[in-house]
Amino acid sequence: MLSTSRTITTLIALSFALAACIDGEPDPIIITDPPMQPGSGLVMEVSGWSEPFYAVGRPAVDSMSGDPLWTPSAGYFEGGHIVAADIGESGTGDVVVLSLPGTDPGDYSFGADCDPEERDAHDGDCVLGVLDRGLDGWNSEAVERWKFVSGTVTVMSSGAGRLEGSFSGTMNRVDESSGEVTATVDVTRGEFGVDLAPGA
Repeated sequence: MLSTSRTITTLIALSFALAACIDGEPDPIIITDPPMQPGSGLVMEVSGWSEPFYAVGRPAVDSMSGDPLWTPSAGYFEGGHIVAADIGESGTGDVVVLSLPGTDPGDYSFGADCDPEERDAHDGDCVLGVLDRGLDGWNSEAVERWKFVSGTVTVMSSGAGRLEGSFSGTMNRVDESSGEVTATVDVTRGEFGVDLAPGA
C-alpha cells in the first residue's frame, strides 16, 4: 500500500495521451449525467487534437509492491488523487492526474502553482492537474508534459467508494528543462466517474 506522500509523488510522476484507434473506428464516446456510468473512466476533449483522451478500467495493484499496474485504467486514490491511464498496444501511454484538495461535492479551481503537499490560505481549494504523454511506465520520462493553468473541476457526487464529476480548462505544454511554455490548448467536456483504487 502506498503512503500518502509516496502516492502523491508517484501520481505526479505519471503521464497521459490520446486514445489510439485500434482496428478501425474508435467506439463512440457517450457522455452522460452523472458521467461515466457504469464503470470507472475519464474522458476529455482537447482543442486541436483529433481524438479525445479516453481511459477506462478499474486500476489493478501489484500484490507484492502495492504499486498500480501499468494498464489502461481510471480510479481515485485516498485523498482525491484521480489517475487515468490510456495505454496503447505498444505499451506506450498517456496519464492524467487531477489532485484534488478533497472529495466533497463542489467546484475546485486549477492552480498553475498548486502544491498538494503545501496548501495554505491562498490555494487551499486548488487542483493540481497534469497530463504526461508518451510514457512507457509509471516512472518513465514523459515525451510531453502538460499542466492545467486555469479552469474548474466540479465534483458532482462522492461516496460509496466512487467519485463523479466534470472539468474543463486550459493546459500549457511546458519544457521541463527550461520551464518555457511551448503550446497552449483548451480542454472541454472533461468528465470522470472513478472507483476507489485498490489498496487506497
